[in-house]
Amino acid sequence: SAPRIVVSLKELKDLRIKSYLKSIKEGYVVTGVVESVKKFGAFVKLTTDVTGLIPASEVSWDFSVRIEKILKPGDKVEAKVIGVDIENKKISLSLKQLQKDPWQDIEERFPVGSVHKGKVKSIVPFGFFVAVEDGIEGLVHISEVFWGNTRKKLQEVVKVGDEVLVKVKEVNKEKRTLSLSYREALGDPWDNIESKYPIGKIVEGKVAKVLPTGVIVELEEYVSGFVPLSEISWNFVDKIDDVVKEGDVVSALIISMDRENRRMRLSLKKASEDPWKRVSEELKVGDYVSGTVTRTVKSGAIVLVDDYNIEAFLPVSQISDKKVENADEAIEIGQKHQFKIIRLVYDPQNDSRNMVVSIRQYLKDMEKKEAEEAMKELSSEDSATLSLGDKLREHFDSDGASE
Repeated sequence: SAPRIVVSLKELKDLRIKSYLKSIKEGYVVTGVVESVKKFGAFVKLTTDVTGLIPASEVSWDFSVRIEKILKPGDKVEAKVIGVDIENKKISLSLKQLQKDPWQDIEERFPVGSVHKGKVKSIVPFGFFVAVEDGIEGLVHISEVFWGNTRKKLQEVVKVGDEVLVKVKEVNKEKRTLSLSYREALGDPWDNIESKYPIGKIVEGKVAKVLPTGVIVELEEYVSGFVPLSEISWNFVDKIDDVVKEGDVVSALIISMDRENRRMRLSLKKASEDPWKRVSEELKVGDYVSGTVTRTVKSGAIVLVDDYNIEAFLPVSQISDKKVENADEAIEIGQKHQFKIIRLVYDPQNDSRNMVVSIRQYLKDMEKKEAEEAMKELSSEDSATLSLGDKLREHFDSDGASE
C-alpha cells in the first residue's frame, strides 16, 4: 500500500503566512479589509491567514485625528507596508505614508514672515495651537497674542474652531515645530496711532476698568487710554463709580500721546463744553443762586447749582447761622436752598474752577434786607404822621388868627 503523508493544518497555515510575508517588502502597497479598530491601531485582513496592523500614529499626518473617525470595521483600505517581521509573523502598515509628508517642504510653503489662515485646535495656559493645514500645527505663544500690556484671558480672544490669521515666526523642520504670531498677523494698531488718534480729537470708547486714580477707556482692540481722576468731570468726584461705570460708552478728548510706551491720556470732561465759562460770564461773588444738596462730605456739602450744572461747595460753617459741627445733622440730601456766592474762581489755564456758597450769608442778607425794608416802611409812616401834625398845627394857627 502507498505510504501515508500527514500534514498539519497549522504548519500549512504558517507556510502560507511566511510565503506571503516573503512576497512583500517595505514600500509595497497592499489592500485589505478592516477587521477591528482599537485605540492603539486598526487590524486589517490582507489574506485569509494574514492580518496587518495600522498603528494609530500611522493613520494621518494630523496627530489630532482620532483613528475611529477614519477607520471602521468592514472598510476596504489601501495601505503602505512599513515593516515586515517574518519570524514573528507581523506586518506593519501605514495610511498616512501613501500621502506626501506635509513637513517635507514646509520651509518653502510656509516661509518665515508669511501670513496664513488656520483653525484653532486647542487652547493651553501658555498659548494656543493653530492648524494651518492637515498635519501642520503651530503654536501661538501667549506673548504673540496681545499688543501691549493687555491682560485678557485667551478664551476671550479665540475659541476652539475659530478661523484666524497667523504670521510665521519660526520653522523647525527637524523638530516639526512652527512658531506663529496672532498679533503680527493683525498688525500693530499703534504703528499709525498719531494719524488715527491725533491730540485734540474727540473719540468714543468703552470704560474697560475703573481704578482709584481714574478710568481706562478702550477705543479699539489693543488701543486704550487713561482718564485721570481730574479729567473725569467738571464737578467734584468723590467716587468715580458715581460718574462712570465699567461698560459705559463715553466720549473723550485726546490730550496727550506716547506711541513708544503705548500710552494715551484722555479727558472725559473736555469732550463737552466747559460749563464754568458761562458761570464766570454770568455770575459773580455776592450773587444769589438756587441749588440742590447732592451729598455731604466731612467738611460740608456739595450743591448742584440750578441752570448751570456745576457743583459748588457749602462749608459746614456756612450751613446755618447757628453753630454746626456735622453737616449730616444740619442739612438733608435732596433739599433745595437759596445760596449766596462767597467765592468764585475761574482760571482755566491753571485748571482751577470752584465756587463756594453760603446759606448763612444768604440768611443774613435776607434779614438785613427785611430790616432795611421795615425801617424804610417805618420811616415812611413817621413822615406821614409828622405831615398830618404839621397840617393840624397850621389849621389851628389859622383859626386863632381869624378870631
